[in-house]
Amino acid sequence: MLRTMTESSFPEIRRIVVGTDFSEPSFPALKAAASTARREGATVFLAHVIDPLPHIGPGLDAVMGTDALREGVEEYAKQHLKEIRESHFAGLSVETHILYSPNAGMAMTDFAERVDADLIVVGTHGRSGLQRIMLGSVAEKVTRLAPCSVLVVRA
Repeated sequence: MLRTMTESSFPEIRRIVVGTDFSEPSFPALKAAASTARREGATVFLAHVIDPLPHIGPGLDAVMGTDALREGVEEYAKQHLKEIRESHFAGLSVETHILYSPNAGMAMTDFAERVDADLIVVGTHGRSGLQRIMLGSVAEKVTRLAPCSVLVVRA
């Protein structure tokens, strides 16, 4: 028997996690997260995942320039998160976060669990076949590991 869902049967959305890699294809997911947050009155947790650079060794990080590179990558992320917050989420309750992990999908789902998210919004490039196998799929990992509902937005 087919049951119809009423508006009251959908879970309340108060906390939305959305990630960005700062690329143009991530913008539709940002737009969807902002639209949902406006409609629901939700708080947005805007996140960017940085793959941490390995430590070379005591004193060698400074000599090799990895300390400066780490700082530069982090500053770049902070600046771009600020710009996205202003351009896509003006007037909304937004927190920006930088996550450090070699696995963006796992980082996003762990973060969503920590902030008790009701929804994760993630973009997808729509790759398939060998391209997806070679590059992995953050969206696929998020949908598989998420502790809450996931909205996948095609770029």
